[in-house]
Amino acid sequence: MLKMIKKFLIKLIHFWQRKTPLCRRLVLFESRGDLADNSYPLFEYLLSINAPYKYVWVVADASKYKNSRQVKYVSQGKTSFAAIWYFAKAKYCFYTHNYCGIEGKKGQKRIYLTHGFSYKDTKGLFFPPDFHTDIVCLSESHKRLEEYINPGSAQKVRILGYPRTDVLVSKNYKLPGEFEAKLCGCSKLFIWLPTYRSHNELQHDDSKQDRYDLLSPESLQIINSALVASNSVMVVKFHPAQQLSKINVRGLSNVLVFSDADFAAKGIRLYDLLARSDALITDFSSVFADYLLCDKPIAFDISDIGIKSDGLRGFVVDDPLQYMPGVHVCDASGIAKFISSVSEGRDDYAQERANQRTALHKYTDGNSTRRILSCFGLID
Repeated sequence: MLKMIKKFLIKLIHFWQRKTPLCRRLVLFESRGDLADNSYPLFEYLLSINAPYKYVWVVADASKYKNSRQVKYVSQGKTSFAAIWYFAKAKYCFYTHNYCGIEGKKGQKRIYLTHGFSYKDTKGLFFPPDFHTDIVCLSESHKRLEEYINPGSAQKVRILGYPRTDVLVSKNYKLPGEFEAKLCGCSKLFIWLPTYRSHNELQHDDSKQDRYDLLSPESLQIINSALVASNSVMVVKFHPAQQLSKINVRGLSNVLVFSDADFAAKGIRLYDLLARSDALITDFSSVFADYLLCDKPIAFDISDIGIKSDGLRGFVVDDPLQYMPGVHVCDASGIAKFISSVSEGRDDYAQERANQRTALHKYTDGNSTRRILSCFGLID
């Protein structure tokens, strides 16, 4: 009975939203990882200049946040009455992941900030292009990729850059004092950001480590020893969908492992941390494209690239290795060598990174936040 009532109310809201006018001064934001990703810098900038808008944030759990006169928080979901209500009312909707599935309205701007540039084949995994009025991308290369992933989207693409990368150029990062204290005295800061892996057995449980053993206690000890020898620290931040319960990090003095929830609790923003870092270790994650703006060394973990190529999510290029401008590592000893190399000041892939940066980024000025807000008429 309750489900029937809910369905009826949702249909009623859908009918209502087609009849009611938009709130011209209402801006809706959403991101994976509440108040994060490409949406947050837009929101933060508008607040900083006292722009004449009211804001709604669609978050995982609105009860964790306190509403104010200018900002309201609502829980996400296609059956969330409040989310549907505000998606229907807002003149501007900026989002990266979730939406309510309701039809757009004339005059409404639904701006998909996308997930990032990646050579992974994600066709069919994300939103249908009909939902968006605009799609934000980095470059012509990114535009072509978006057209492949979402056929028919090319006319909606706006090449404006990503707000989240502005701090990588400006270096105006902010980290909690307690966290900075942990880094005090270390020679180099390494960031390891593995992408989500779903190939490990049928349960998609990567922590079983039978086919991806860089997270084994033995591998992590090798990496930790290299960090100790070079007086360096590594922050490992896993994909939000990753299972971490079986990853053993006990006894690792120089390896700090975080989840999204840990970052949120400590007030750490990933891109502030990237701006502070000296080198990146990743694999197939889209973060490598953003990190090119830092012009710092990158190591690519290719230990399971064969599985990735013939698994559920392959690549959009025949040979992804040639598009990875950095050291290619297959095991913990490879990561240890990369740590030593960076600590000694060696950087053998600067030109390759520059070539990729030119191909993937139209803008390298650190002004994407203002460019997007100006493009869609929220600021002059």
